[in-house]
Amino acid sequence: MVKLPTPRIVDEKFYQLHGLYNDLDNGGWETTWRNNRDSLFHLSLHAAFSDFKAYGQWAKGKDVAAATFAVSLVEDVNIPA
Repeated sequence: MVKLPTPRIVDEKFYQLHGLYNDLDNGGWETTWRNNRDSLFHLSLHAAFSDFKAYGQWAKGKDVAAATFAVSLVEDVNIPA
């Protein structure tokens, strides 16, 4: 399952997504929407091409979140363009 946060409005002034804040105007919405769309594309590529099982032995005994993040960074380099 791929789970993405939903863009939200903060203090009636900003759009917020992934800790990034954009003005609450058309330009801010376009930027927020592009970031949301690009995040979906990025995670879709991981779902299609990344082989996290290949790192199973290496990940044993490591913090799961940190190991998954490290593998994600390595897989970012390996995904075909």
